[in-house]
Amino acid sequence: RRSLVRRASQVVPRMSFAHRDFENPEAETCWLSCLFQSLWHSVIFHTAFEEHLTSSKFVACSEERILQALQQTWEEYKVQGDDVGASMTQKAELPEGHERLVSSDELVEAFGEGYGDMSEALAMMVEELSQSENHRAQLVAEQIVLVPLTMIDDVFPTPDHAWKLVEEWGAGKTPLLAVDLSLPRPSKEGSKCLAELWVPRCDPAAVEARKSTLRAPSDMGPDHWLVSLVCFMHSTQHYVAFCRRQSDPTKCVFFNDLPSLTSGAEKVLKWTEVPEMCGRFNLTPRLAVYEAASGTAAAAREPGSGEPQS
Repeated sequence: RRSLVRRASQVVPRMSFAHRDFENPEAETCWLSCLFQSLWHSVIFHTAFEEHLTSSKFVACSEERILQALQQTWEEYKVQGDDVGASMTQKAELPEGHERLVSSDELVEAFGEGYGDMSEALAMMVEELSQSENHRAQLVAEQIVLVPLTMIDDVFPTPDHAWKLVEEWGAGKTPLLAVDLSLPRPSKEGSKCLAELWVPRCDPAAVEARKSTLRAPSDMGPDHWLVSLVCFMHSTQHYVAFCRRQSDPTKCVFFNDLPSLTSGAEKVLKWTEVPEMCGRFNLTPRLAVYEAASGTAAAAREPGSGEPQS
């Protein structure tokens, strides 16, 4: 089986991905926008999709509704990234309400209207890709494994627990691992404690090592880094996402398509600041997406790509 990891390291130069926010007029599509943000900010998935699955590279059949929706949303996200501005600094200087939001209409049509579960949506996407007649779509599906976790003897699960399960499955070399945290509703303090277990350890020496070696310290197992941490607000049935910045892995970008629910929250913050924010707004970690460092570290050493700064 040919892996997309090597291809990602060959093709993706050191880059930062443009950031856009989504519309959510009916307060029902946060689960889809968070799924898209997690996929977009993965170097491995981003590269594979750009190289093989965009609408210019592959025409999806009528039964591949999820792939068609991803293609359309992908193009809109890219176009608006070109239109609005290149950097987070420039974006921060835009007047409130000036930014053009990305529509989630195509994703809603593909996945169905109303509230849904993000982990189930990811599983549906992987299933559709695996059934595609396109070999590349099948290959992308093979590179993603969903890892379910719950409370262990009334104790919060950790990345070590997830990795143990991954090893039992023989999936340690899988490029993309999505850890599905199915847990009872915690208190604010519980959400903070859980987030402390799942955010990256941002040791400065480790960050520098990531820039120079494939054997840099990882966030889970020996080779996987956190791409995104999606959290759930039980009180409002709402998803938000923290996505790693490619230009500075000690920081993340916060995505919330109903910003009034987290009034005063910073858009860009350090990973070490995420647990406090989770406690403040009772954001419970729900899905942690990891990608293999061996598929991205070599790419990170290449010169800049001209993409908007993340």
